[in-house]
Amino acid sequence: IRNNRGIDAGEDLPPKYLGDIYDRVRSSEFQLLHDHSFTVHKTISKIGGLLDSFAHPCRQFLMQAAVGELTRTGHVSRQDLMLLFNDALLIVSSNKTATRKRMLRRCINLFEIECIRGSLPETWELCTTQ
Repeated sequence: IRNNRGIDAGEDLPPKYLGDIYDRVRSSEFQLLHDHSFTVHKTISKIGGLLDSFAHPCRQFLMQAAVGELTRTGHVSRQDLMLLFNDALLIVSSNKTATRKRMLRRCINLFEIECIRGSLPETWELCTTQ
């Protein structure tokens, strides 16, 4: 409270006012929210084969989804994890290795995608600029 002397146009604020503020802060401490680069870094730290440089201040993690590859008989032959960022789509193995990290299978730069070809979902094909 002493450090706040003379902060109101050269005058002191009422001690009760400052005390109430102190009590509120003490009971409900300010906590900073993590920025996007922290979330990206935390997400990619679980993936082997990715460099820390992937965690860029402009990159934002949006969502993740588990996907599976189906056989002709309808059984799941392999499951992967898709991680969607604002500028990239990562496909990583769902199984953790001995180092307890998932392995990167593919990284698709979303700014290079031109179109999706095919009239039915089964025939869709990503067309990328070369």
